[in-house]
Amino acid sequence: MPCRSLSALLFLLAACATTEPRTQGPVSSSQRVANLQRAAVLPWRDEGQCVVHEAGQPWPVVVERCFHALDSKRIRFRDTERRCPVIRSQVPELRRERGLAGACGFDFRVGVRRAAHKAALERAEPEFEGLIVVMGWC
Repeated sequence: MPCRSLSALLFLLAACATTEPRTQGPVSSSQRVANLQRAAVLPWRDEGQCVVHEAGQPWPVVVERCFHALDSKRIRFRDTERRCPVIRSQVPELRRERGLAGACGFDFRVGVRRAAHKAALERAEPEFEGLIVVMGWC
């Protein structure tokens, strides 16, 4: 392999191996401790290693980067204000898909795993009532 090709390959590999830049500046050590204490009560599949690594970031960044490491079978999310951002983002998409299905002559149904999800979607968009089906098997 010519020297230039090898150099270019090594340069690309080194660029791919670098860590992503931090989006916000690091927080104070007291904030780091607060993040670790906040995370200590949650069940982690990686025993909290991700949180320890990211604890120097603001809490929203820690949550975003370590959400995958939460043990979702041992945690229950509650939307006490009934303003779940997932539901808010799903409603416009479901409206669009309902319009596309109707334009193509298809019936429109949505399958969800839980009755609570069904109820939240129907509260957010009353027009979906009767179009959402709980499918416990999926």
